[in-house]
Amino acid sequence: MEVPAGEVLVDQGDPGTYCYAIAEGTAGVFVSGEHIATVGPGSTIGEMALIDHRPRTATVVANDPMILLRFDTHGFNRLLDDMPKAAERIHAILASRLGS
Repeated sequence: MEVPAGEVLVDQGDPGTYCYAIAEGTAGVFVSGEHIATVGPGSTIGEMALIDHRPRTATVVANDPMILLRFDTHGFNRLLDDMPKAAERIHAILASRLGS
């Protein structure tokens, strides 16, 4: 999918029904209004809410026009089941975020 600059991709506190993989563009990650990171191609957004079924932990806003792959819970789980390399990468990202 394509999104314009300024589009809110996920909003802190909302339930998570989709996650995104960034193909092109960058986005700012904000927690309680404070910028904590910038993410770009190859990064995933929103996968934590699909895994632990909790509200979004951050707000993510497109810095510039972006091209994203969007996955619902079923599609995300299928991706992890069918693509071992993708699952390995997601697990590494999650471990890093959780401080494991």
